[in-house]
Amino acid sequence: GDAAALVRAAVLEARGMATQRTIDVSVPEEESVVWDTVRIEQILANLLSNAVRYAPTGPIEVTMQREGEDTLRISVRDHGPGVPTRIQRRLFTRYYRFDDGEDDQDPQQEQGHGLGIGLYISARLARAHGGTLSVSNASDGGALFVLTLPRDATNASGDRG
Repeated sequence: GDAAALVRAAVLEARGMATQRTIDVSVPEEESVVWDTVRIEQILANLLSNAVRYAPTGPIEVTMQREGEDTLRISVRDHGPGVPTRIQRRLFTRYYRFDDGEDDQDPQQEQGHGLGIGLYISARLARAHGGTLSVSNASDGGALFVLTLPRDATNASGDRG
């Protein structure tokens, strides 16, 4: 498949669902990969919908670049409040939800309650491809999710938990 086309398609999809938001994308012309593209699309869709939901203003930036010969790095960066350091490690565990225990008056946020499971599954899918999914806070604010994947995931160990 073509990773660049995949990322562009995910961004188009997210733009369609969040028409009032700016989602910038910066990817190479083409980057051939051996991935389960449906699964990688799921990860990207999850990261983008989270960025739209948890960072209500400001642009979302999606970039893809090569890291060394055989690895691609895809990052999704927003300009929201970021992710508190104390919960960054827990963000990818099975039932952790970013909004647990917070008093939420906004009914629009109701759909926000799927965050944890989406990230848990996304991290597992990344690992099944021999890659990683991590989160940090960008130096000038906002959350930065980074997905790194081998360009050829054929020999990935699979999902052994």
